[in-house]
Amino acid sequence: MSPGSCKVVFIIPEKDESRVSSCKVVLSIPEKDESRVSSCKVVFIIPQKDEFRVSSCKVVLSIPENDEFRVSSCKVVLSIPEKDESRVSSCKVVLSIPEKDESRVSSCKVVLSIPEKDESRVSSCKVVLSIPEKDESRVSSCKVVLSIPEKDESRVSSCKTT
Repeated sequence: MSPGSCKVVFIIPEKDESRVSSCKVVLSIPEKDESRVSSCKVVFIIPQKDEFRVSSCKVVLSIPENDEFRVSSCKVVLSIPEKDESRVSSCKVVLSIPEKDESRVSSCKVVLSIPEKDESRVSSCKVVLSIPEKDESRVSSCKVVLSIPEKDESRVSSCKTT
């Protein structure tokens, strides 16, 4: 990953029974002396499926070690709705913050939500949040939302938002 860039990637394989395996949401903040990231939000919404399987889902927030870096009140939320047929296995939410005296994380949020929907297909969906390489760069109220409409037989493939 290039310095000064935030990347969030959510990839779902193409499957008839709508299987989601090894899903990863990664928010990586590069090492920058003056870089500030505040009120950053990344939201993934996937319509619910009776046969929907979610397996090995991961949400990882990684923050590099930097003396001038400020990060505080960091939140990582994995929300899965109540469904009779839904399977969730090996779901992990990892918040990793390096050991640094000056490091602060502030208002960072990563949310993965799976709502109820029948016949929904999502495949190879990508959402990328890019922060420019700047010493004094400020990122505030950043929002990246991937929403899949409630539609039977709906297909979303190779979706990219930058």
